[in-house]
This record gives sequence, structure tokens and C-alpha cells, in this order.
Amino acid sequence: MIPMADDPSIPNVFGWDASDFDWDRGPMDLAAAARDGIQFFTHKATEATSTRHSHYGEAMRRARDAGIPILGAYHVVRSSPSVSSQVDYFLSYLDSQTPWWRSWGDWFLQVDLEKWPYDTVPASAGEAFADLVEQRTGRKAVIYASKGQYGNELTGTSHLLWNANYGTDPVLRYHTAYGVRGGDTGPGWVVYSGRMPTFWQYGSQTIIGNQPMCDANAFRGTLAELRALISGGGPFMALTEQEQDDLYRRVCNLDHFIFKGNAKGLESIDDLKFGLGEGTTVPPQPYELTRKINELLSRPPVQAAPIDQAAINAAVMAAMTNPAVLAAIAEAMRPVVDSELDEAFRGGADND
Repeated sequence: MIPMADDPSIPNVFGWDASDFDWDRGPMDLAAAARDGIQFFTHKATEATSTRHSHYGEAMRRARDAGIPILGAYHVVRSSPSVSSQVDYFLSYLDSQTPWWRSWGDWFLQVDLEKWPYDTVPASAGEAFADLVEQRTGRKAVIYASKGQYGNELTGTSHLLWNANYGTDPVLRYHTAYGVRGGDTGPGWVVYSGRMPTFWQYGSQTIIGNQPMCDANAFRGTLAELRALISGGGPFMALTEQEQDDLYRRVCNLDHFIFKGNAKGLESIDDLKFGLGEGTTVPPQPYELTRKINELLSRPPVQAAPIDQAAINAAVMAAMTNPAVLAAIAEAMRPVVDSELDEAFRGGADND
């Protein structure tokens, strides 16, 4: 289990995204990264329709052979040429360098959306690229676009978001750096464009395995939850992250309401709702929803005394001596009796 600052019992998933620029900084030992706890890895493949990163194929083979379970490739979107031509360029390179990627069960596509001094790429370009690449491949696309650069410009997106917030950008081992940056309540876990990010890139100078100066990323949840999210499966994956987070909060409040006896001031189920405001830092993990529900379901039920047939009979007989019960039965039976009598009278008249 990866050490964490917040709660060592929660096995978050950590990943590394790399590019050709990383190859001059160290050995790019993906086996060492896997031993160090890295569970997802992406590498830059292409940019626009003119740039291909030459180490992409070798990096992905090393990651695959090291046993890193979740893999991906990323494309840096530019304002031009057309999105369609960029998607063609990206997929063509993936097919030529990693022809096995389409059969890899846990593979996703990272859409790198950034505003450069020479090209302030609009949010619409990243959204269009993600739409088309998902349509063309059936694979999940995640838009890497920081809150600092894009804020609410991606409001309404149907895609997962990947935030970047380095802060002091500490030079530490990646899991230690996550704790120093605030861990599961750190500043990267903040709602923007109406969504909670799926990933947080929290540092660019971390140490992963024996490689320095690495981009480190976190997913708040388990490997199984990330796999379900990437594959598009799982019982709650039809919900957006914000909807999942809201449902998670309600489950937490129901836990408080039912099991802790703190229901004062609650007059209806609506009182259990939580708002999720823009820019709110959310301590609970949105991908803990399944875990939270399972926790509630696993609690031992309240033990009730066994009920046998004799007890049931006694209860029925006692009820039959209660005038209120008898009156209620008579009232409930009245329409049936009236209908039967009416039918009988009509039948007699017909016989006459």
C-alpha cells in the first residue's frame, strides 16, 4: 500500500505522465516505477499534426512489460489544423508504434489542453478532440486542462477532467509530495467547470522509482474504481463525478442520520442534501461512493426477536377485537360488497 498523509487505509492510485523530455533526466525504468507503486502511466505521442515523440512506443512497451495495469497515450491539442486531422494523426501514430493498444483492456486517451504563449488553445478544441477520439475508438478520453488556465470554460463537458496544480512543487518522492501538497484535501481537488477532477497532477519534480523530475498524479480511489471509470463500467458510471459526489455526500449524511442519531433539525429527506458550490474543496472522495455503501450494507442488522406462526396468529386475533381495526376492514370491504350485491340484483332482474 502506498503511504499517504491523510489515511493510510485508503489505497489511492498514483500515476506518472511522461514525454520525450523525460528521457534525458534518468533511465526511464518503468519496472522500478511499478515496484514503487505506480499503477497508471501515460506518455506523449503527438502534437498537432507535425510532432511525434520518438520514445513513445518504447515507453509503452516498458510500462506494459513492467506490469503497470492502466496505460494511456496523450495528444497535445493545438488550435489548428482541424480537430479531425489531429485525431487521425494521433491514432495513426498509436497504431504504428503500439499496435497492441486497442486490445489492452485498461487503456485511456489523454487530451492535453493548454494555453501556450504562442497558441491560446480554446476549450472547444479540447472538447471536440475528446468527443471525436471517443467516437472513433470507443475508449475513454480524459481532458487534461488545469483550473488555473481554463476555469469554467469547460462547463457542460461530458468528459473526465485532469487538474494540474503544483503549488510549491516539492522535490520529494511522489507519495511524500502528495501528503505535503495536502493529500486528499489538497488544492487540486476542487470543483471547476462544474466537475470534480478525476486526476490531480500535483507535482513536476517528484521522484518515481529511480527517475527524478517526474510529473506525479493521483486518483482518489481504488484501482478497481479507476478501472471501472476508464472502461465506462460500474453501477454509478452513468453519473457525472459531481452527481456521484452529491450521492456520496447524501450517503454520508444518511449514515450520520441513521446510525449516529444526530437527526435534530431534519424535517424531510431534502434536508439531507448538500450543495456543491463552485470552487469548493471537497474533503470526501467522490470515488468512495461504492466503498461507503458497502460499508453501510456490511453493518450487522438490528437483531429482532424471531416471530413464529403462533405469534402471528395471536397478533391477528388481538387485532380482530380492536374496534378501529374492524371498522377499517369494513370500510375497505365496502366497495367489494356493494359491487357483489349490485351484480346479484342485476342477475335476479335479468332472470325475471
